[in-house]
Amino acid sequence: MNKKYDLLHAGTMLDVIPIGDEALEYLVSLGFKHLLLGRVKFTEKKSYYDEYVVYDKIRTVAYYHYIDSLKDICT
Repeated sequence: MNKKYDLLHAGTMLDVIPIGDEALEYLVSLGFKHLLLGRVKFTEKKSYYDEYVVYDKIRTVAYYHYIDSLKDICT
C-alpha cells in the first residue's frame, strides 16, 4: 500500500453493499491515517441490510451497521 495519502473517502460505499462490516474492516486494514465515511446508517441491534427497488427496476440494498461493532472495527 502506498501511504502517500493520509485520507480515504469511502463516500456511500458502505450503505449499498450487503457486507458492510466486512468492507469496513478491509478499508480500515489499508492503513490510511483518516477514513471519511458517508451515509453510514446505524442500528442498536445486529448489523443487517434491507433489499429494495429504486426507479421501479434497480435492485439495491441499504446496510445498517451495529454501532458497537462499527466502533470496535474503527478503533
